Amino acid sequence: MRKLIFTAAMVVFTMLSFTSCEEMIVSSDQTIDLAPKATLSGNVLAELNMQSAGFETVPAGTELFVEVSYADINAASDGKWMDTIQVSADGKYSVQVPADANGVTVSILPFAFVADQTQAYGSMVTKVTKTYSVTAAISKSIASGQSILMDVTYDKITAAPSFVDKVKITGEFTANLDQQLGGNENVPNGTVISFYNASWKDSAVVTNGKYSIAVPKSTALNVKSKFTYSKKVWNETTNTYSNVNYEYKYETLRTFSTMDEEVNIVAASSGEGTDLTVYPIVSVVSGTAVADLDENFNAIENMPNGTVIKFWTETSPIWGINVTVSAGQYTVNAPKDQAVYYSTKFNYAKNVEMIDPKTSSRVYVKEDYQYTKTGSTMFSNDKDSLNLSAGTGVSINPTYIISGKALVELDDTKAGLENIPDNVQIKYYYPNSNGSIINRSIFGGLYSISVPKGRNVSFSGTFIAIQKVGATNLTKTFTIAGSFTADGTKTVDVIATVN
Repeated sequence: MRKLIFTAAMVVFTMLSFTSCEEMIVSSDQTIDLAPKATLSGNVLAELNMQSAGFETVPAGTELFVEVSYADINAASDGKWMDTIQVSADGKYSVQVPADANGVTVSILPFAFVADQTQAYGSMVTKVTKTYSVTAAISKSIASGQSILMDVTYDKITAAPSFVDKVKITGEFTANLDQQLGGNENVPNGTVISFYNASWKDSAVVTNGKYSIAVPKSTALNVKSKFTYSKKVWNETTNTYSNVNYEYKYETLRTFSTMDEEVNIVAASSGEGTDLTVYPIVSVVSGTAVADLDENFNAIENMPNGTVIKFWTETSPIWGINVTVSAGQYTVNAPKDQAVYYSTKFNYAKNVEMIDPKTSSRVYVKEDYQYTKTGSTMFSNDKDSLNLSAGTGVSINPTYIISGKALVELDDTKAGLENIPDNVQIKYYYPNSNGSIINRSIFGGLYSISVPKGRNVSFSGTFIAIQKVGATNLTKTFTIAGSFTADGTKTVDVIATVN
C-alpha cells in the first residue's frame, strides 16, 4: 500500500504530467510542443517610500509565480506550466513562457513580502513594517516570438502580520526514483517544498527524505515542489535499465491545524514522475569520426578526443544533443525515421608536407588547420551506423611580422653601428609549399617580412661596401647570416660581419 499523501479526505491533488520549459510535455495521449517561447519582462514596483513621488522597485529576490494553462496550446490537454522567478537587483523580472502563434494567457502571482515603508513627512514614525501583496494575479496575452514589457505592481499594503499561532508539521517526501526497486525512495537532499498564500510564504528543505516546517494554523496554503532526477527505467531498445531524466512535481492546497502533524508527500501521481525525453529514443547510432591530420601518413587519423559533434532535428518534435569523440568513435541515441542533422568543427595543428628551399628536400611542419563536417541523414533501424570524415581541413595558420634593424660596422671611428646600405637583399629560407626563397631589400637600415606561424627561418646575404678603418677606406665583402623561429610578431636585428 502506498504511503499516505497528506490526509485522504482533504487532499486536492491534480495528476499532472509535464516537463521543463525546454522540453516536450505529455498529458494524457496528447503532445505539447513547449519549445516556442515568448518573453515577458518589466519592473516590479511597490509604494516603499511615501516621501517620494511614484513607486519604488521591490527588494531583490522577491518571488513571482508564473503559470500558463496547457489548454491554451492544446485544448485537449490538462494541467499547467508553472515556474517561480526572482526579481533581480535592479528591480526587474524576465521570464520565458511556452506559447504558440495563437497566443496564451500568462498569469503572474507576486508572492507577498515584508519591508519597512518610509512614511510621509510629518508622520510620528519614520518607518512602519508592512506586508506587500496583490489583490489578484496579473494576466497578459502573448504569442510565440513576442517580447512584451509589463510592469508588476503590488496594490495591497497591510501592517505586517505576526504569525504567532503556528503549528509544526513533519513528514517524509518520497518518489519512485528506481524501477528496479520496489516502492518509493527518498527524494534528493536539498529538494525544496514551498508553502505559501497571498500574504505568507516559507519553504522546507528535505534532508534524508524528511522535512519539518512551522506554518500558520488553520490557514489555507499552497504546497508545491518540483525537482528533476536521473531515474533508472527499463529501456526497451537495449533491454537494460538505464538512467533517464525525469521531472517530479507535487502540488496541493491544504490547511494545517494540528501540532506535530505527520504529513507524508509522494511526488507526482503515484510518485512516478514525468519523462523529460523530448523524443522517443529508438535508434542507437554509432560510428567513426576521422580526418586527415597528418600528411606524413597515408591513412586518415581519429578526430581529437573531446571533439563535439552536434545532432539535431529541424521539424517537430524538436530534438538536439551534443556528443564527444573518444578514440575516434562516438555513439548517440537519435530519433528514428526523422531527418537528423549533424555538424562538427574543430582546429588542429596538422603535420603538413613542405619543401625546404635550401635543400630542396621534403619536410613536415605543424600548421593550424580547421576541420568541418555537416550533413543530414535518417535512421531507420533500432541500431544504426554513421561514419563521419572531416576530410583534409583548411589552413588557418596565421602569419607573424618579423622586422628589425639591418646594421654593419662601416666606420670604426664612430660609436655604434651604421645602417646596411639600401637595396642590399637578404634571402630568407623556410619550409613552404613551393620551395621558393623569399628576398627582402633593406631600406633605411630596416627590413620586414611576414612568416607563417611556427616556421624555423634561416637568412643570408652578402654585399660589398667601403669600410673606414682609422684614416683608411677599405673595400670589403660583408656577410649576413642568422636564424629565428616565427613564434610571434617580434624584432630580430640583422648584424653583418666582414668575411
